[in-house]
This record gives sequence, structure tokens and C-alpha cells, in this order.
Amino acid sequence: MKSLHIFIFLLINLIYHSTISQEKYFQQKVDTYIDVELDDKKHFLYGFEKIVYTNNSNQNLDSILIHLWPNAYQNIDTELGKQKIEDGQLYIKYAPNYTRGYIDSLEFKVNSKAVKWKLSDKHIDIAILSLNNSLKKGDSIEITTPFRVKIPSGRFSRLGHIGQSYQITQWFPKPAVYDVDGWHPLPYLNQGEFYSEFGKYDVSITLPDNYVIMATGDLQNTEEIKFLNEKAIQTEKLIAENKLPITDTLGKKDMSFPKSNTHYKTVRFIQNDVHDFAWFADKRYHVLKGEVKLPSSGRTVETWALFTNNEAKLWSSAIEYLNDATYYFSKWVGEYPYNHVTAVDGTISAGGGMEYPNITVIGSSGNKYGLETVIIHEVGHNWYYGILGSNERDHAWMDEGLNTYIEIRYFEEKYGNQSILNLSLGKSKINLDIQHKDVHRIGYQFNASRNYDQPMQMGSPKFTSMNYGGIVYSKTGIGFHYLKDYLGEELFDNCMHTYFDKWKFKHPKPKDIAEVFSLKSDKNLSWFFDDYVNTTDKVDYQIKRVQKINETQYLVSLKNKKGIPGPTNIVQLIKDDTLNAVDQTWIEGFKKDTSFIITSKKSPTHFGLDINMNTTDFNFQNHVYRTKGIAKNVKPISFKILPYNIKSNYKNQVHFTPTSGWNFHDKAMLGIAFYNTGIKEKKNEWMLNPMYAFGSRQIVGSGSFTKNINTNSFIPRISLAYHIQSYHSKFEQIPNLDRWIKQELSSDFRIKSNSLRSSPSQSIKIRALKIDQYIPSGLFIDPPTTERTTRYYGTIDYLISNKQFLKPKNLRLSYVYGLDESRSLVNNVQLTSNLTYVYNKKRDKLNIRLYGGYHFYQNIGNEFCFYLRGIQGSTDYLYDHIFLGRNVNNFENTLSQQNTNTYGGFKVNSLAGKSDDWLLSTNINTDIPGLPFGLFLDLAYYDEPLFMANISSWTTNHILSYNAGLKATLIQINNKPILEIYVPLMYSENIGSSRNLTNAVAVNELSFFQRINFIFNFKSLNPFLIKKQIKP
Repeated sequence: MKSLHIFIFLLINLIYHSTISQEKYFQQKVDTYIDVELDDKKHFLYGFEKIVYTNNSNQNLDSILIHLWPNAYQNIDTELGKQKIEDGQLYIKYAPNYTRGYIDSLEFKVNSKAVKWKLSDKHIDIAILSLNNSLKKGDSIEITTPFRVKIPSGRFSRLGHIGQSYQITQWFPKPAVYDVDGWHPLPYLNQGEFYSEFGKYDVSITLPDNYVIMATGDLQNTEEIKFLNEKAIQTEKLIAENKLPITDTLGKKDMSFPKSNTHYKTVRFIQNDVHDFAWFADKRYHVLKGEVKLPSSGRTVETWALFTNNEAKLWSSAIEYLNDATYYFSKWVGEYPYNHVTAVDGTISAGGGMEYPNITVIGSSGNKYGLETVIIHEVGHNWYYGILGSNERDHAWMDEGLNTYIEIRYFEEKYGNQSILNLSLGKSKINLDIQHKDVHRIGYQFNASRNYDQPMQMGSPKFTSMNYGGIVYSKTGIGFHYLKDYLGEELFDNCMHTYFDKWKFKHPKPKDIAEVFSLKSDKNLSWFFDDYVNTTDKVDYQIKRVQKINETQYLVSLKNKKGIPGPTNIVQLIKDDTLNAVDQTWIEGFKKDTSFIITSKKSPTHFGLDINMNTTDFNFQNHVYRTKGIAKNVKPISFKILPYNIKSNYKNQVHFTPTSGWNFHDKAMLGIAFYNTGIKEKKNEWMLNPMYAFGSRQIVGSGSFTKNINTNSFIPRISLAYHIQSYHSKFEQIPNLDRWIKQELSSDFRIKSNSLRSSPSQSIKIRALKIDQYIPSGLFIDPPTTERTTRYYGTIDYLISNKQFLKPKNLRLSYVYGLDESRSLVNNVQLTSNLTYVYNKKRDKLNIRLYGGYHFYQNIGNEFCFYLRGIQGSTDYLYDHIFLGRNVNNFENTLSQQNTNTYGGFKVNSLAGKSDDWLLSTNINTDIPGLPFGLFLDLAYYDEPLFMANISSWTTNHILSYNAGLKATLIQINNKPILEIYVPLMYSENIGSSRNLTNAVAVNELSFFQRINFIFNFKSLNPFLIKKQIKP
């Protein structure tokens, strides 16, 4: 229960909120003075802080909220710990205590008098200071405190150390923002950044004098400036002599730490008009220095790069990237107001890089394109976050997304149409036509095409990890490019400069940037700032028809397919060897249909909708229309081996991939798959995979057609599909090799989640199946033969799954009904639940499966019964599973030992355990820490039919069975098992007495090796299914 003090504070804040929110804009002023010393042996900071807090609001303040963000690293119950575990990052949960961090030794005083303060009951990284006297409008107070920070491991997040490499960020007591919306207490998060008050920082740092250190602000020490300049000269010489990276005696990159000097130095940094302070120190740093002249004023800004031997070759170009970033952001956004821009090579674990005023830390990049991308992006945050200080936690798109927009524009300006492969590897022989902007198109389209996207305007913690990148960064970035292309560069840049000039060193909100762009452009931009930003609606236009009026005029009709009424463009095209654009006309947005006349003297052969992909429309259906001929809206076909379809708006791309397979009956199979699916999902997707089987000497294979329907309803996604597959199988006692054909119609309904990140996912799938197969003839014919039969089935599956990483679980309810042309075959219901508990940092698991099945019809055929061992090739009547040896029942054949973990889920070869009534089972398996194998246990209770010879009738027998032994995972991908082996060691008598089956007759007892089972999860390797398995 929260304390009365906290309750009263929140109640007063709520009462104030309705009044404050009506006030004109104001912002508090916070000046911060810190003296701090680094203990690099025990990894502690010892500091003293003075805060001068000025109240510019119209309200008297009785309390001040203070962030104590180092406490976020104290345990796993903080918001940081919870978020990390949600994302599957387990190091923070199992890390030893000495790697954790915290802040203590706090003694807050206000105007030299002690005050009462306490930690928030909910968040240990937020404190509440109760003032002795109210802080009135226009008045200032002086808050002081000593503090000690235990620096955590750098593997956790942004604050930390790896050895004696220090990244000191979010490290001191810091007041929360108080604005027209009241207080903004922000517990520290990995996904979810910051919101702080502007002011002056004056920070003095004491540490051993052989550390290279850089920080927010202007360095005040002449000797330290000289030290850095000498380091820069030394580094330039090493580069010129090709001696970087420096290597050790084994020829490896020298990443060892020099011993710290016993003599200490104190360096001082001062900076006005910033809202944070960070510093970085490492004795191994090489240093490069440069300068850039700003495009407007011509003022010179220093640029610094500090880096280790880790990626020294890449960092030799860092000054170029820093200079270009500073120049272009100043040109396109506004003049850089500070005196230096610095990038440091760090051990960051919260993304590829992290921004702070004047300085940014960069993680490992891998190649020059990666390094340039991160430096450009993080340097850009000096504008979007640093100078334009929006609330990153609530409006992440205003810093990350706008920054991405400039990042994309930077690469277009500097490198034109060069592909990312060329930028990464130098000149590449692979012609992969993907530019930097296309990477962000992919990032947005992947989830958006599956209707798994989320609105741009949403709190950072609510995004899924994939959407945080795909929406906050990518959708915003390509969206502002869309806006720029529509308005034109000159008008767009005027809007952006006006926004910068009006809101620099302030806290803009979404309405503020929308207001500036709308007023400056004199256009209605609600389609963008209301629809595009606040909803998941998409731009979705198509050409309805094109009619030639006369030799120079064409009537063009467009349709808005219930999308955002944003502007689009029509491009006139002339076909030579390829389609060439000759003219482009922008069309204002509309909600339904519109028609307009285009005048052209160039006799276009085609009209294209958004051919240059200026907008964010990615449904390319009916985007090209011919001016002559029949089927005018049919696009030409383009064959490509790689399945990327980013730029397929004027062609129908057909991809092809060689395929191979094997089963016991068809033997080796080779073929080719043709398909139109790619990185993003299309509304209509198809696949055809014919293969030649060298065993049956026949054509086999599979095909599918899927229609994906996205809605804004309770059922956000509907997939209607047709599947067909055909291969061969053979019964051991019958010489015939027979073809089976499965045809399936399915409807898959995804149920809307309250929270895409944390709420359980639910779906309902309905299927109708037609199976043409051969079964043993009931006639006494020698030799035995088979007869063809057609069977029909209907299934309904309901699945609910949670999104916890440590304790994932799901529940599946299934109903199956089947009949042939003369009778009902099967009518059952099954309930399956899977529960997993991940119990250590190596992700060892305990898995529990619970199963219950009931047949509404008894006296059914053997293939329809529930089996202890689960579904085998001969009992897979729905043909849902992939068997290497379908209908191979002789246990002397290794392929008979393939299992599926269905029905009873017993991992043992045995004929025992069959029920045409009901079956209950539990399957438990666990990894053993430190060993390459684990344990499993199967338990079942079921009703088995029993023939009583003495009375010549059937009865039932309730049986309890068990099976236990060792298991080993031989292949796994992304911590998911692909191939598992199960070795039974203990089992109940009915399993132990089971015999081998030869020519349908039970004969000799099974050997130890014949009882071994394996599970091969083939579907996890199917490239056409992998995309559907990726979580949003």
C-alpha cells in the first residue's frame, strides 16, 4: 500500500494538472554543478552535487521529484530489470551482485538545510524531496547532496564499465521535468529514453592522469587540451604508417588496459543550454581531431573521435563522418550552437549507439557503412533530443524518427543510388539494388504488411522490440521523406528551420511541430500529423482506369482503398527497353475515388502510381496502367532468385529457388520453387514447388495460394488459403507405391490483443481437408493390394499464447471431424497445454506438456485412435506432419523411430497404448545445467479397448503408463530445438512387453536401440514458414 505522503503528493499533482495544462508554455531552469572522483579499482564514483532549481511555473512547488537512475541496476524488480527479461535478455537476472549498480550516500539539503526525502514506493530510481518551504513562482532554491555510485557492468545498459573502460551516463541525482502537464517521473528503461530540464552544467572529474577523457561541454584545462592534441598527432602518425590497430605478441588486436598512474588529474567541462551530462574515459583511446565549417554562419566546430584498437581501421574515417553529419544537420535543421562534436568507441549494450549533448558513444559496427550510419544518427541527436528537447519517453518518433529522416537524406545526398553492399564491402559483384532508405522501408513494411504495426505516437515501453525500430525509426523516417517530396525540399526545409528556431532549447510536443509545418506550408497536413502519426492506417491507392481523350489528354481515375487520404503522384512512363519516367504530377489526397485530366505531349505508353516510391504506399497492386492494349493493368513479369520485393511496384516479381528433399518412398527429390512472397507480405501470395522424385520417378511437390486481409476490427488479420501437396507412400506388407494428395482450404483469424507487446496472442483456424489416399484393401487378395479412398475432414483450432520469455505457455483447443463417402470416421476434441520455465542464464528449461483427448465416436479405425506414442506416419490421417518414412512401421527401420510429440507424447517405440475413448497425459523434460543431455518423464492414464475372448466381446481397461529416460538436443536454432533424441531407460510393463511389427504381425521383442525416438522439427526449417513464425 502506498504511503499517505505519496498519495497526497499525487492527488495535489492531479488537481494542479487541470489548471496547469491550461497555462501558457513554461519550462523550469536547472543548473548543475558536480565534483566527482573515479575509483577505477573498485569501480565507484564519489561526488558532490549542487543544483540551482528555478521555478518558472505559475504554481508553488512543495516537492521536487529526483531521478536516481543508477538504482535501476540494483535488482531485477526495477522497470529496467522487468523490461530486459521481457525482451529475453537474461544477464541482468542472473548477474552476480558485484556487477550490479546503485547510488547511495545521499544527504539532500535545500538552501543548506536538511529536508525529508524518500524513495518512491514503486520505483527505487525515483526520489521525492519534501521542501521545508514552498518554492514560489520565479524563485530559486539550491539543492545539494553528496553521492556515491557503484558503476554497474557495461553489459546491462548505458551506464557501466567493461574493465577500466567507463561510460558514465545517467549517473547523478537529476530533477524530473515539471511542465504544463505536471511532473514527469521516468523510471530508467532500456527501450525508452529521457526527458530533462535545460540549464548549465559545470562538472569537474578527478581520475588517474593517463586516462583519455571526453565529455559534454567545453574542456577548461589547457594541459588536458594539449594532451589530447598530442594524442591526435600520434594517432595520425600511426594511421599514416599503417600501424593501426596495434597488436599484442600473439598478433591479435591489443585490447589490454595499461596500468593506471598513481598521479591524478582533475578536468573540468562547462556547457550552457543542455539537459544532460555524460563522460567517457579509457586509457586505450586513440584520438583523432578535425573541424567543420558550418554552412550558414561559417563558424568552425571541432570534431573529435576517440577509439580503441577494436575497430581502429574503420574509425580512421570517423572525422569525415562527424564533419559531414554536423554540416548536413546544420544545413537541413538549424545551426549547431556548441563548440565540439565528439564520438567515442564504447561498449554500449543499449543499441548500436547512444546520444548525449556534444558527445555520443558508438558500439561495434562491423563495417564502414555500419559505423557511418551510427555516427550520423547519434551525432544528429544533438539536434533531435539535444537542442529540440522533446519527451523521448512519450514521443520517441520526434527524436529517433526525425533523426532517421535526416540520416536517410544524408546517404541519398552523399552516395546517391549506391547500394548498401557497396557501402559496406566496397565495390561488390552482387547487384543488390537496395539503398539506405530501402532498409527503413523494409523495417516498416515487414510488420505493417502483417498488420502487426503500432502507431508512431505511443509511449516507448508499449512498443514491441521490432516495432520500436520499424515504427519509431523507420516509419517516421520514410514518412518525413514522403512529406518532403510532397512539399518540395525548399518549403520543407523552411518548415524545419522555423521549427528549430522556435523550439530550440525548449520542450516541443507533437502539436508544436504539426502547427509549424501546417502554418508555414499553408497546407492541410492532418493526413500526416493526425492519421499517419496517430494510427496504423496505411496509404493505399490504385489506378482504376486511364482513358485517352485525345492525342494530348488522358482521364486518369484513382481509387483510395480505405487508406490515409495523403497525397500521391502519377508518373508518365515511356517504354523502351525499360519503363522510363518522363513527368510526375502530385495529386492531393482524397478519401474515395477521384478523376483528373493529365495533359502530355510525350505520348506515354504507361501511367504509374508513385513509381519513384515517394509515398509510403506498399500495396503495389494496380500501380501501373497501359494506355493501349487489353488487360491494361497487368504488369510485366520479372524473374529474380533473391526474394526481396522492395521495388516491385512496376513489375510482378516471380522468385525462384532450387529445392531438394528426401523421403523413404520417393527417395531423393530435386525441383524448383516459384513464388511471389518476399520480405513483406502481399495481399495475394502464391507458391508452386514441383520436384522430380528419383525413387518413384514421378513429379511430386506442393503449392499454395493465400489471400491476406488486414482490418481495423476485433479480427485484425484474416488469411484465406488453399494448399495442395502430393507425394508417395507404401505399406510394408504391400508392394504398391501409392500417391497421396492433400488439399486444404483454411481460414486463419487473428484476434486483436490489448497490448501487442505484453497481452496474450489468440487465433482461430478453421480447415476443410480432402485427402485422396490408398489404404490396404479389405479383401483377401494374394498378393495384398491397396484401394483408393477419398476422405473429408474439418478442424477448428483455438490457440492462446502468452508473451513471457521466462515462463512461456500456450493452450490449444482442437476439434476434428472426418468422414468418407459412406460413414463418419472420427469426431474428437483435444486440449493441449505447454508450459516452460527458463531457470538459468544459459536458458536451460523445464518443459511441461499436458494433454487430454476425447472421442465422441468409439469403435473407430485404428488410424483415428489416440496413441501413447503420438501420431506416426500410419496414423497421420490429416497428413499434417512431415515423415521421412510415412507408413514405415517395422521398428527395425530407423525411420520408424520418428516421433511428433502429439497425443500421449510418449518418447518410445511401442505398440502399447491405444484408445478410442479418452486419454490423459503429462510429458515433462528438463535440461541438466552443464551437461549435454537432459531428463524426460511421460505419464498417461487412458481407456484402452480390450477383447475378451471368453465372452467374445470388447470391453475397456483403464491403464496407467509411464516412460522415462535421457534426452539430447542435437540441433537448435534461436534456442528452438530442431532435432532431439530420446533414450527410454524406464517404462511401464505394457510398454516393455511391446513387440516389433513385421508384416502386421507382432514378433520379437524390441531392442534397446529400437526403442530410441527422435523428433525432427522440419517446419522450422521451411523458408516459406519462417516469416510467419517471427514474432512482432
